Amino acid sequence: MQKLKLEELGLLPLSASHLNRFITERPVWLMKKFWNLKTAYNVNMMRGHALEWGVEEKLKGKFQNLRHTIDQKGKIINHPVLQYYDKLVRDNDFVGDKVTKLRTGLPEMVNAAVDKLNEYGTLISAQDWLKFSVDVEIDGTVHKIPFTGRTDFFMESKEGVRTLVDTKCTSKMPSNASYGNKLQQVLYQRATNFSTDLLYVGWGVVSEKPRVIGPKIKVIPIENDPKVMLRIQQTIIAMEKLLRISDDREILKQIIIPNPDDFMSWNDDETYRLRKEIWGW
Repeated sequence: MQKLKLEELGLLPLSASHLNRFITERPVWLMKKFWNLKTAYNVNMMRGHALEWGVEEKLKGKFQNLRHTIDQKGKIINHPVLQYYDKLVRDNDFVGDKVTKLRTGLPEMVNAAVDKLNEYGTLISAQDWLKFSVDVEIDGTVHKIPFTGRTDFFMESKEGVRTLVDTKCTSKMPSNASYGNKLQQVLYQRATNFSTDLLYVGWGVVSEKPRVIGPKIKVIPIENDPKVMLRIQQTIIAMEKLLRISDDREILKQIIIPNPDDFMSWNDDETYRLRKEIWGW
């Protein structure tokens, strides 16, 4: 059996984020895989990490005897999740108004997320790493493509129904799950044979009359859509075929050209600097 370029170049195992980046941010994919660009952290990620930590700790009963202090606006101001968030932003040198803004409501968001998760039943495990494979036929040969991925919360009902719930910290509640999130969850369904739900958690206006600010929750179940798995297989094939054309990064940078208007790709200094180094602009 011919050795895949993906394997030869050390790009296996794949992940959902790897596939999503190849689909939506191919220049950044090239920079990460061939120029060793490191993932840039931002304060939104720190907020998401703090939320997941707080939810896991509370699900495991760590905050049972906690007594809250409330400020004049009724918000909790002495919760461990606030201390955890503060350490994350301090360790990563984040400062400014946005740091303070994203800190607001974290304890209440943790409580709301745990209340919703408890509706699923009991926590089985949290923050697990999965290892699995996806069969992909390339030029008449079926290859088992290894994947890894990290899950959030495995919940089990009294009836034995298991659900993988993935939390997403957001400033705006989506009407539908993004393609990238669907791709991730369909892969996890393949790995576990469990149903998967996305649990979006945010902070904002809950009602207008009277105007109430508080935690916002939305659950979006993910169907095991065979079309998504087909796209996953097609993306792996496209990645392999591209690397067979050339695995020379100097040639690949002539094939893959950045879009300078794609703000999300270039919103951190290091990615922007490296883009200028590679493409000259």
